[in-house]
Amino acid sequence: MTLKEIYDNMDSFTDEERAEIFTKVFTLFSPPSHSTLRDFQNKWDRRKSFEEFVKAQNETIRLCLDMEMSPMGELIRRGAVMTGILPKIDWDYEVKI
Repeated sequence: MTLKEIYDNMDSFTDEERAEIFTKVFTLFSPPSHSTLRDFQNKWDRRKSFEEFVKAQNETIRLCLDMEMSPMGELIRRGAVMTGILPKIDWDYEVKI
C-alpha cells in the first residue's frame, strides 16, 4: 500500500489495520513528525471517545505526511536518508503490510 493510499483511506481502516499500518508509517517519520504525534497524544483529552481520538489522530498523521512530503520535510530528511537512517519517501512509497 502506498503512502498516498494510506493517506486517502486511513479513515476506513479497522483497529487492527491501523495498528499495523501506523506502526510501519511511524518508523518512516523524521523527528519533527515524531514530536508532533507525541505532542498530540500527550495533550489528548482522555475524556473524549476512542472514535474522536481516531479521527483526530488520523488528521495528525495526515499533517505529518504532508510535512514529510514538503520541501522542508525533504530538507530535514536529507541527512538521515544519506546515512541510511531513513528511507527516501514520496507519495508512491510502498509500505509493506
